[in-house]
Amino acid sequence: MKKILYSAIAAAAVLAGVVSYAQAANVKVSANLDKPYVLAGEDETVVLKVGLSAEPGVEKTKRPPINIAVVIDKSGSMSSDGKIEKAKEGVYRVIEQLNEGDVISIIVYDTYPSVLVYAQPVRGKSALINMVSQIYPSGSTALYGGIELGAQELRKYASDYSLNKIVLLSDGLANVGLQSTEDLANLGRALGDEGFIVSTVGVGLDYNEDLMTSLARESG
Repeated sequence: MKKILYSAIAAAAVLAGVVSYAQAANVKVSANLDKPYVLAGEDETVVLKVGLSAEPGVEKTKRPPINIAVVIDKSGSMSSDGKIEKAKEGVYRVIEQLNEGDVISIIVYDTYPSVLVYAQPVRGKSALINMVSQIYPSGSTALYGGIELGAQELRKYASDYSLNKIVLLSDGLANVGLQSTEDLANLGRALGDEGFIVSTVGVGLDYNEDLMTSLARESG
């Protein structure tokens, strides 16, 4: 098999390390392939879906409030293979899982970054979902600028009592402004020094793994 796509809900990446369970032994792991057989000696693409779920009776511990900036790549490269729709579905799930007292901002970028939803406490989830549904891909990819703008929104509500987190959903194919793996690693390190955690969700089979991984790792 030449490529295996690990498919997971983007919300799991967003809330990773935030929601814990009282009894870890009762967390169920499941894995399924999209096809029951693979031909020997042939190169094939196989999709593997991995799921985590809590068995009945396991109580969630109370989590700290979340201050989250969701950064969505809506450049032209996101128009292929349904990437933008998959990214939007992930953001819908993020919004649905946020609680009253959490703070969200939503940033989009193509040739230029812009704020879709300014940092605000979570209230009308349906209105937020509707705004995300109107995102369509076009233009180039100012990934670095999108992260910087997300950090600006995050700072408005940043505190020692909340989890301050930037989540990037992108294929990582930056081509506007600073764009090298080293540039993004330096940005991740600077944000980590501010106490901001960056999580990256690679969308599609061709995402830039080195760039996305370096950005997240250097933020801690």
